[in-house]
Amino acid sequence: MTSPFLLILLLPFIVPNTSLLSSPMDYLEQQEICSYQPHMEMVMCRCLVEEASSRLHIQWNLFKPEPSVILVESCPCLDLSLDMAAVTLHNHTLHVKDSAKVVIVSIEPDDHQLNIELEDVDKFVMEKQIIEAALTISTVNVKSVLLYQASLAHLPPPGLSVVNADKVSIIDSVLNNTAPGVVSLDTVEEVEIVNNQFNIDTIQLVQTKNSTNLYISCNRLLGEPVSLECATISSSLNTVSSRSSLSSTSLSSMISPGPTLVSEKQGSIPDNSILWLLVCVGLAVLTTITICICCRGRQGDKGGLDEEKHALNTNIETEKQEVQNVDKEESTEKMLDDEIGKV
Repeated sequence: MTSPFLLILLLPFIVPNTSLLSSPMDYLEQQEICSYQPHMEMVMCRCLVEEASSRLHIQWNLFKPEPSVILVESCPCLDLSLDMAAVTLHNHTLHVKDSAKVVIVSIEPDDHQLNIELEDVDKFVMEKQIIEAALTISTVNVKSVLLYQASLAHLPPPGLSVVNADKVSIIDSVLNNTAPGVVSLDTVEEVEIVNNQFNIDTIQLVQTKNSTNLYISCNRLLGEPVSLECATISSSLNTVSSRSSLSSTSLSSMISPGPTLVSEKQGSIPDNSILWLLVCVGLAVLTTITICICCRGRQGDKGGLDEEKHALNTNIETEKQEVQNVDKEESTEKMLDDEIGKV
């Protein structure tokens, strides 16, 4: 057990390190960083560069006249919440650009449509959000896009459109009231769409272009049960997606239409390929061992035949020698008998 005295001694070193790991959140005021641009008919909000982590709550109806577009830029790490209550316009656009990480913390529901546009952003995250309003998300040059446990009641066209990204992950989410091709992915290096619920089939929902590294599995129609295996896969994938670097690449699988999509049932092909490879290697090793044993057996049989033939030849020569010795002895005896007869 660690001694309290030791903890007291280490406290000056522990406190600074933990403070470095979790930087304090700086709450931004929209009146201070946002300004109305009459010539552009929009509101511009600019974060300070030295702020490492900040949170901004935008109350849309406080701007007069009410803007249709709010631009947020130059934010290193921003948690963003939107209050859309009491707005009069039907269509509103939030445009975020030139930022590092942007997290949607909350969006107050309303009866209007919100369009989120992101440009030149490192990472965009929408996690554990229930959005009742109509919502579209369009990203260009956003390295990583993550939707985790997000419930979108209405995703009208263009829906979720991602162009030029390193990774797109949609995990444990619910997309309702969608149309075919509403999830459009163009030039995405890595795609994970796992354990989601859609109102239409995944093959109809997802449209890809120039995106070949796909992992799309365990998705189902609304209300269908999820298997234990799929639940385990989705939770592990979220951990990897949340902690991995923005440039990391992995995984591949599924769907069709188009040459960049394969069937969702083919998600287990890589594992089967590895299994078949191991089986083939094992068979090759067993075949090699069997051939070696057979060759050695043939060599042993050949050696035994040679030894038997050699022994047989030796016996024949010995018998010939014995016959010659017997003939010689008989010839000698005959000569002696002849000599005795002469005498």
